[in-house]
Amino acid sequence: MARRAVTLGKFALAARLFEDAYRSNGRPETLVEPFVQALAKAEQYDKVARELENVIPAGYQSGWAFDTLRDAYVQLKRPREEVLRAVTSEIELLPRDSAPRLKLAAYFESQGFERRLALAQYREAIRIRPEEAPLYRQIIEKAVGTRDYGFAREILMTMLQHWPNHGGVWGNEDEDLVGLLRQHKPMLDGTGGGVLKKLLADYRSKDLVVVLTWDTQATDLDLHVIEPSKEECSYEHTRSFNGGFLDRDVTNGLGPETYTLQRGAPGKYKIEVEYFGGGVLTTATVMVCRNRGGENEASQKFEIKLEKAKERKTVTTVELLWCRVKRADQ
Repeated sequence: MARRAVTLGKFALAARLFEDAYRSNGRPETLVEPFVQALAKAEQYDKVARELENVIPAGYQSGWAFDTLRDAYVQLKRPREEVLRAVTSEIELLPRDSAPRLKLAAYFESQGFERRLALAQYREAIRIRPEEAPLYRQIIEKAVGTRDYGFAREILMTMLQHWPNHGGVWGNEDEDLVGLLRQHKPMLDGTGGGVLKKLLADYRSKDLVVVLTWDTQATDLDLHVIEPSKEECSYEHTRSFNGGFLDRDVTNGLGPETYTLQRGAPGKYKIEVEYFGGGVLTTATVMVCRNRGGENEASQKFEIKLEKAKERKTVTTVELLWCRVKRADQ
């Protein structure tokens, strides 16, 4: 009945029905969210605040609960100190979670607090979760959205140094990062911009790029790269621990399939092509490029013929003699 009332937009009725069920069943945790949501939709913010003030200290500590309590305080025009306390309570209870830090930063920005307070929370979020590559992108995009190019540059430089294999968050060939820098050119201005340009040049160079194409439609060839650790990067395992990445599995002819290794461990990389299906004579072309985009870039072209399903041939073996992978503490 209560959920039906919500569907019909009868929020006051829904709140009353949920409240009856909620209280008669001893305030079960499963009904906290639908009950409080019904109260909020009925604009009964005083009840929203009272209920959450009861259940949060009792252990109902979801991100939704803190967000809803904050919104209720805002609607009730509570003093800014009370709203801030609702926001920071989640940080106190979840000190190793980056999400509450981002919420607090957003609150500081929306309420006109000093900019440095929001920036401190963004930095703390990264300190807590340096392994979360998408977090860097999220913060960079927020910064450029407010034209805080100095801060965006700072976080991007931190990301480039911490994530030599870019964490896979900027799209194929880092196209999203290229687009962001093209749109927000001030990030590359000044002394800091010069340092960033040097980091980007190193960042965008690739130790090894392998591109497979072939000459017959309705055929399926697959690229395989066996790395020095014996881990194999292929359509079945598209990202390796070493940072290798296979972009796609083309199953109906021509390709391309591209393996990219931005910063590789030293050792031998064995490149193979498998004829998964199709049944006609096919010529595979494999372009192997070392140090692409950097100094001493070198490319080689290989052609091999395949005609039987499950036939697999070795194209070449490439040896990387040194390692440019950077640790987070360097």
